[in-house]
Amino acid sequence: MSGGPVDLDRVRSALARLDVLVESGTLDLDRTAAWLSGDLPEGPTMTSTRDDVPTSLRVPRSLLDRADALREPLSSDPTVVALAGPRGVSRSIVLRLAVERGIAALEADVRPGGPVSLRAELEALHGQIGRLLASLDLADRSGGGHG
Repeated sequence: MSGGPVDLDRVRSALARLDVLVESGTLDLDRTAAWLSGDLPEGPTMTSTRDDVPTSLRVPRSLLDRADALREPLSSDPTVVALAGPRGVSRSIVLRLAVERGIAALEADVRPGGPVSLRAELEALHGQIGRLLASLDLADRSGGGHG
């Protein structure tokens, strides 16, 4: 630690980011408070919550390579860095973000109003239009049309 002055604006900004992460549930309040008081030298991490369950998953090497390639770009994202803690952005952090975002995307696809629901509505509308066109065609052939 240098003997220079403390940048209070930077400290306030960091604490505000911590508040946001704790409020969102990303960081556990008690664990974060313990870390700030020096009780947890490893710091808060994405894998430190009480409800985390170790999970084994087989994935292709190419997917791991893609996750590894994302480590450096994600290291410039302050939110990801805050989630990763002092250990830095690891492959595990990248994979966890991918799983969380992927599940959120899948949930959006299956919830009412999501893309799956919209697709079903469009198919039903397409069917209605087809039936309407067929009935208009029948009306024209039976002499009901003007021509």
